[in-house]
Amino acid sequence: CSLSLSDPGFMAWTMFFSCSIPHPCVVFRKREISNIGGYRECINHCEDYDLWLRVTQWECRSMMCLPRVGVWHRKHSQSESSMNSFMQKKESDLVCFEAVKNLIGREGKELRLDIVSILRSPSSTSVKSPKDVDSAAKLLLRMERMFVHKYSRNLSRQETELIKIDCDARIGELATLQISRFGRGIGKNSDVWRVWSDRCPHLHLERLSLLCNNKT
Repeated sequence: CSLSLSDPGFMAWTMFFSCSIPHPCVVFRKREISNIGGYRECINHCEDYDLWLRVTQWECRSMMCLPRVGVWHRKHSQSESSMNSFMQKKESDLVCFEAVKNLIGREGKELRLDIVSILRSPSSTSVKSPKDVDSAAKLLLRMERMFVHKYSRNLSRQETELIKIDCDARIGELATLQISRFGRGIGKNSDVWRVWSDRCPHLHLERLSLLCNNKT
């Protein structure tokens, strides 16, 4: 696992977007895992990701990396991930949807699975309209605000800054996706473009380049 040793709170944040912990390399206390319900039998293709999400929601600093390489992960065509990639992606989106809904609480009443899917995999998800990208950006900002507030006593200053940097990068990715898919004419009416401009004013040349290189 190549994650930082000193930022478990940031690792808990990134878990919303991908499973960053290889299952075979984890050691845990069975009692603690049982206290949060253990592995759920209804999850068939991402039971580890579902468990890590629930563990890190229970305590954002509950998982840490050891300062050594403990396992080599071999990828091959007969692996669970390769043979069931579609179902794994579908289940991963569902368990993440549940985790996001728990995080944002009352504000999650109108949460949509397709928006969570866009947020997790912008480039590989079918995006129907520019408004869906705007909705994904708004959800990301809401998640950032709620996560930092919920774990304010646990997160270090560095972890909070890392979360902000990560959000800035994800907002930029969403803005780029929107312009690339729907044309530069959408920019003036784009919520995600305005958010990106406000949060990252130093990237104005990158935005100008993106607009100039997009001819639609």
